[in-house]
Amino acid sequence: MPILGIKLLIYFVFGLADNYEELFCKDPSQLITFASQLKTDGVQLFKEKRIKDAFTKFAEACKFLIFIDPKTTEHSVLQDRDELLANLYNNLAGCHVIQENWSLVIWLCNLVLQKQQQNVKAHYRRGISFMELQV
Repeated sequence: MPILGIKLLIYFVFGLADNYEELFCKDPSQLITFASQLKTDGVQLFKEKRIKDAFTKFAEACKFLIFIDPKTTEHSVLQDRDELLANLYNNLAGCHVIQENWSLVIWLCNLVLQKQQQNVKAHYRRGISFMELQV
């Protein structure tokens, strides 16, 4: 995808038109730290049953992680990113379970299982979703 296409994607899908360029320049460790804090905030909101707010935090955390360039980042940092991203996808799936968006739960759990094949929570959520959809 040409760079213009990426910028348009970021602008329209992620709503980061004003500050996306500065995110490209951030240290990957900083981006992971930002995303981790958002995840922590989202988990607290989820515990408080504020599901939509939690979902927003988890989704925002994912946005930070897409700015980590795999071509210029150390392998260990990429592993941290992938683990955090899988956990965020699993948290997003948990939000969708509550909203009974079964197809999205399956899709997100599949993303988790691509990185963490033994993730019990993702297998469970995906299984429940298949049962609800009677697939």
